[in-house]
Amino acid sequence: MFNHQIDRDLIARLPEENDVKELLTLFKENREYLTYWNDWPKRIQTVDHCSDYINKHRQLFAKEKSIPALMVHKGKIAGLSALDIQERCVVKKGELSYWIGESFQGNGIVTKTCQQLIAYAFNHLGLNRIVIRFKHIDADHENEGSRRVAERLGFIQEGVQRQGGVARGQFMDMIVYSLLREEWQRF
Repeated sequence: MFNHQIDRDLIARLPEENDVKELLTLFKENREYLTYWNDWPKRIQTVDHCSDYINKHRQLFAKEKSIPALMVHKGKIAGLSALDIQERCVVKKGELSYWIGESFQGNGIVTKTCQQLIAYAFNHLGLNRIVIRFKHIDADHENEGSRRVAERLGFIQEGVQRQGGVARGQFMDMIVYSLLREEWQRF
C-alpha cells in the first residue's frame, strides 16, 4: 500500500475508509475556502459522500490511473494531492492536483508532497510531462498559492485555457503550467 514518510511531520498515504470522519470535518471547516476555486467540495456533505470520495480515489489507484496522496501533517489530515496518469504509452503525461485546509497553508505540505509524486512519476512510471492547472479570474483574483507551488516545483507557465473551468457557477480561465522530465532532472 502507498505510504510515504516525507519528513518528521508529514506523511503522504492512500486515503482509507477510517479517514471519513476526519476528512468530512476538514471539508466542513474549509467549505467556504475550498469552494472559492472549486465546486466539488459542495457535494461532500455527508459521511456517505465522503466515503464515496475516498472510494473513488482508491479505485483509480487500483486501476493505476491516479496516485492519491492524503497529506497527514503532525497526525492530522491536511488535504490531498493526486497525480492523475493520463497516458503512459506514447505521450507519457500526467496532471497534478491538490487541495489543502486553510490552516495548514504555509508549511510546505503541498510542495513537499508534490515533489515526491513528481519523482515517482518520472523515475518509476516513466512519464515525460506533468501539468498543473489552476483557476484564474483576473489579475486581482488568482489562485496565488497554486501559482507559487507550481513555480517552486520548477514548472513553467505555458498559457491559459480560456474558460476551462467552473467555480461558483461561473466560467474561469485555467492557468496551465508544465514540467518535462528533462527540466526536472536539471532542476
